[in-house]
Amino acid sequence: MTSSDTTSIEAAAPAGSIPPAGQNPQQDAEILAEMAERERRVKTALLESTSEGIYGVDVRGCCTFVNGAALRMLGYVAEECLGQNMHRLIQHTRPDGSPYPEEECFIFQAFRAGNGVRLENEVLWRKDGTAFPAFYSSSPIREDGVVQGAVVTFADITDQKEAEQALRRAKEVAENANRAKSEFLSRMSHELRTPMNSI
Repeated sequence: MTSSDTTSIEAAAPAGSIPPAGQNPQQDAEILAEMAERERRVKTALLESTSEGIYGVDVRGCCTFVNGAALRMLGYVAEECLGQNMHRLIQHTRPDGSPYPEEECFIFQAFRAGNGVRLENEVLWRKDGTAFPAFYSSSPIREDGVVQGAVVTFADITDQKEAEQALRRAKEVAENANRAKSEFLSRMSHELRTPMNSI
């Protein structure tokens, strides 16, 4: 094949397709860089298209990436999370105010053992010091079979918890009303069956 044959093959290739490798090292490098950039944009778009918070941690628990939803829920900007230990940043304290040691944290226990975990009864702490109930799941990130960290997804379930509390309160009110009705009917039945002794 001559160089004119190669030129005609490249010219005939559809737009956006990859020309044969090895013909022009500089062009090959540019194509690989363009493909890597395209892949980065797609991954970024995926991370930013969800309403769930997503972040990644390395084996030390330090943040390697974080999406916009996570930042909005937590009140941080990316630079305040990247490189920081996420347990110390957002999961340091239990709902009752007592310390939550990292070695007891289900996320870190799971990924260090190479397992995933899903929990609903956790709280995450915002930058402003307030907490919110969260559902989260954590899955280990593996490279060549070796755990390199974890990806964590979470959602603020405040509305769900408030709806559950409202439902419990409504059930209690209904049960109390039912009990009062039963007591009233029991008394009325007794009075109707008992003759008037005072007359």
